[in-house]
Amino acid sequence: MKYVAFLRGINVGGNTKIPMADLKKLFEGLGYKNVKTVLNSGNVVFDGKHVDENNIEENLEKKFGFKISLILRNEQEIKKLIKKNSPEKLTPNKRFYVTFIKGKPEVCNVVDLNSKGTTDMMKDLEKKYGKEITTRNWNTLLKILLLLN
Repeated sequence: MKYVAFLRGINVGGNTKIPMADLKKLFEGLGYKNVKTVLNSGNVVFDGKHVDENNIEENLEKKFGFKISLILRNEQEIKKLIKKNSPEKLTPNKRFYVTFIKGKPEVCNVVDLNSKGTTDMMKDLEKKYGKEITTRNWNTLLKILLLLN
């Protein structure tokens, strides 16, 4: 089965830097197949039979030296999410985001960047859901979908 691992907070603002090639090697070293990274923001698509989210997080911390929260979704969950949540017409100042919450359904957000930026949106979501979340732009999810097909 294909999975997507969304890593929280890596390669953002020059902090917690992880080269995607190293991330790919780590997943391959854990026995996962067809590992591909998407963009530089911690998205990993891979095949696996027995996926252990806690084991991946432990190995990430061991390898890179800091705790990295991971949210895992399978291929069917991603495809269902994309099919169910077609965004309204987007403009350069209006973007569509999906927030993944550990153990809970996704939260879809349309953000008008004239009134609120991504950072403000993340702060609001963290207040409501805690820090075990990560957010992706709709275009990122569409790139991930291409790798799942």
